[in-house]
Amino acid sequence: MRIKITLFGLLICIGLSAQNEKRTDIQFDFGTTISIPYKRTVETMIEVEGHPETHYKPGFGYFIEVLLTYNFNSKFGLQSGLNFNQNQLKTTDKIGLRESKGTLNKTYINLPILIRYKIAESSSFTFSGGAYIGILINANQNGVSIIDTANMVLGQENDPAFFESKFDYDDNIKTNFLDYDIGLSLQCDFEFSLGKNYLGIVFTRFNYGLIDVKSNDNYAGTRITMQKWKNIGIMLGVGLKI
Repeated sequence: MRIKITLFGLLICIGLSAQNEKRTDIQFDFGTTISIPYKRTVETMIEVEGHPETHYKPGFGYFIEVLLTYNFNSKFGLQSGLNFNQNQLKTTDKIGLRESKGTLNKTYINLPILIRYKIAESSSFTFSGGAYIGILINANQNGVSIIDTANMVLGQENDPAFFESKFDYDDNIKTNFLDYDIGLSLQCDFEFSLGKNYLGIVFTRFNYGLIDVKSNDNYAGTRITMQKWKNIGIMLGVGLKI
């Protein structure tokens, strides 16, 4: 944590000290993340009745970031900084008589490195492309599990009365994922004036993970079924450039 705070402070100090040169801009952004499932449905042991299967749907999270841009000229620039983001997927897991509905949450600190290109000096639109490196901070799954006790075979040793048919869960699953992620980024942003020294920004960024972020070959968690998995998402944000 001390290293992260030091890097964050260093980025701000460099940006502020370079303002007089008019080549470096510092930018503060925040917004929402939209996570896109790498697979909509994952199933294992499909030949078995009641086999594990999980359905994934997009979910909404959030992000905040600070970025520095070095402008080589009026058209080209290099942008980097620190991005703290939380992304979420909606999940429905079925195995046997149990169905679990909840969310899969992962939190990363990303370091984006983007090449920026403006079509014309007078244009308000800028297009960027590059890569990112992410460090996993946390991963958990939470929701509600329901067991269909009505379809259980009754008997002294298998009486539904001894089972809790509905319960909440909140599981830490960080160890099931790699500690890092690497991917590509594409961005389009629109700038507008907020005064002599300030610009407002509206942008969208698409991130596509290049590596399988699972930490083992065939992860089947207590609530979800997951095989090969890559992080894919969209960021919609607004910002202030000084």
